[in-house]
Amino acid sequence: FFCVVQNFAIMACRNQVEVCRILSGTMLGMHRPEILRISDAAGTQPSWLWTLAEERTLRLLIIPFGTVLVTLAMSLMNGSEFAFVSDALNSEKPEPMQQVISRYYLWHLTIFSIFSFKLRALPSSLSYVAYLNLFAFLLCLWSGFKTWDGSYWKSWRQYLHWASSGIVLILLSVETPAVWWREQAVGVAFAALVVIFIAAFLSVAVFHAIPSTGIPWVGPHVEFPFGQVQIAVGGITVLFAVRASLGVVECSESNGQSEMGEMPHINFCLAHLAL
Repeated sequence: FFCVVQNFAIMACRNQVEVCRILSGTMLGMHRPEILRISDAAGTQPSWLWTLAEERTLRLLIIPFGTVLVTLAMSLMNGSEFAFVSDALNSEKPEPMQQVISRYYLWHLTIFSIFSFKLRALPSSLSYVAYLNLFAFLLCLWSGFKTWDGSYWKSWRQYLHWASSGIVLILLSVETPAVWWREQAVGVAFAALVVIFIAAFLSVAVFHAIPSTGIPWVGPHVEFPFGQVQIAVGGITVLFAVRASLGVVECSESNGQSEMGEMPHINFCLAHLAL
């Protein structure tokens, strides 16, 4: 384990050194090519190791999925009946203060990590997308708090949590095909997932029209895979759509336009990497 961590640290240092070398040379006028390229400094290292060592992997994959797994396990150990992301956000059953602090620390770390990454990755004209993410995620987290009393159920907080969960799903469903993965088929697929999820959820939670499936931690909630898969695919799409890894960051000195075409979502400049 120590060797793996050491290897990641060495690759990260090489990455930073290469960026600083190009930045310093450009600022001092030592070389001014029309298009700056960061060459792959990985040498003989496998490309998947570089992907694991990148900031996007840490912020959009390792931290979020680790937080979901840890906090969901906490909720299930507390006696939560279902295994939704909402149950990872807030335990269905009462839990001690130590768990509340740990849970909310992990989720705030995850939310602000995603927010800060998207804020830097997106051009200024799309910075509102990052703020919409922050608002929707925090609203969904805070509105679902139900640890200390039974006043959550059938209260305005429960309905607000339902609404904020819908906002998160719709936001990701619009953001993914509109900003990160610009394919019409992707937009249609995400729209269909949202419609199926909302219809199935209302059928279970409001109309009680679907019997239990008998599957542990799922029960009658047949919409479970649609919402969770949508969140997972959206996160992984952002991870690999942002072209911030070594060897693919290409910025023009004159106007910052990317060689990758009319795709402002991958318009990363060296200054962003240096930060």
